[in-house]
Formats: sequence, C-alpha cells, structure tokens
Amino acid sequence: MDALSEKLLRWFEARREIAAVRLLRQHAIATTDVADDLVKAVDSAKEGKEEELRAAYERQKQKEVEADSLRRDIMQELAKGELPLADRGDLMRLARRIDLVTDWSHEAVRILVLFKMWEMPSEVGESASRMCRTVRECAWTLRRCIEKLADKSIDESVNLADQVERIEEEVDDQYQQARSLLLTLDRTTNVGAAILLGEFLDAVENVADRCEDTCDQVRVIAVRTRQRA
Repeated sequence: MDALSEKLLRWFEARREIAAVRLLRQHAIATTDVADDLVKAVDSAKEGKEEELRAAYERQKQKEVEADSLRRDIMQELAKGELPLADRGDLMRLARRIDLVTDWSHEAVRILVLFKMWEMPSEVGESASRMCRTVRECAWTLRRCIEKLADKSIDESVNLADQVERIEEEVDDQYQQARSLLLTLDRTTNVGAAILLGEFLDAVENVADRCEDTCDQVRVIAVRTRQRA
C-alpha cells in the first residue's frame, strides 16, 4: 500500500470511529433516561400514583425502542468494515452491554406495574426506592465513563469504571436488605404480589450488574488504546 492509500484508509477509519462513538454517546444517554424514569416509577408505585407510574412505564417503553434502534445503527456503522476487526468487536460488545442496562431497567418497571406496591409495608417501598436511586447513580456514572472514553480521556474513564464497580457493590448490599424484607411480610400480603416484588428487586439489581459488565468492556478498550499510545 502506498503512502497516499494508507493515509486515506486512516482517514476513513477515523470517520467511521467518530460516527460510531457519536451513536454510543446517544446510547449512553438513553440509559440515564430510563434510570431516571425507574426512580420516578418506584416513587409513584409506593405512593399509589398509578397514572404517574403508567406514564413512567410508557416513557421507558419508548426509550427502549429508541435504544434498540441506536444499537442497530451502531452495529450497521461498525459492520461497514473500515475499522480494524478487534476495534469493531470491542465497540459492538460495548453497544450490546449498554443496551442490556436499558433492557433491565425497563424490565423492572414492566414488573412494577403488575402489582400494587403501595399496599406493601412502607419500609418495603422505602427500601426499593433507595435501591433504585443508587442504581440511577450507577447509570449516570456509567454514562460519564463512556463519554470520557469517547473523548479519549482514558484515565478518567477507567477511574469512573472503578466508581461504577463500587456503586454496584452498594446496590448489592441494598438488594440483600430489600430481599430480607420479603421475610417480614405477613399472611395478608398477596402471594403473587410478593413474588413480583422479588422479581422487581432482581431486575433492579441486574441494572447495576449490567452497568458493571459494561465498564469491564470499557476497560478492555482502554487497555487496547493505551497499548497503541
């Protein structure tokens, strides 16, 4: 390959990477949008505001559709082939993991609309709300982590990835506390509602787990970037 051809190839690669990274930024924004609505949904559920709970669910549903569309756009952009194979694979895996954060957040709210949390003891609603707020913090930290990666601020991105991991551990502790409350429910509690509550808590925990998984992929990309520096 002559020098001009090599220069043109690098130019095309840079353009493709810029386009893919721009889409990844939008994808990361979607995760915080649905995390914000997760908190709004659980607060509405514990207060018995069914209409607001349903509105949060519908917003999340639309955001999930948009996130799925963004993921497909990212895959199509990367599949065009100008980027090296390893880079394409890394970014595709990152996009898929970001998408799972959105999927699990929506799944949590989908379960939440199926039972009446406001009929549960108040400490149950407070515990679930506290857990969702920590998960929202996790999603927002993940978003900043991805934005720093996109800006090539590798050290800052890795530091934020570490912060996501610490927040995820906090969610694990809150999850155990919330699950323990299931054992305190009395016989008047609807069994089906108790089961759905457990599934809701599982889904919320999965949001944080997927944030951590996404940051693991950020670290992989960071290592490759440093090796090239």
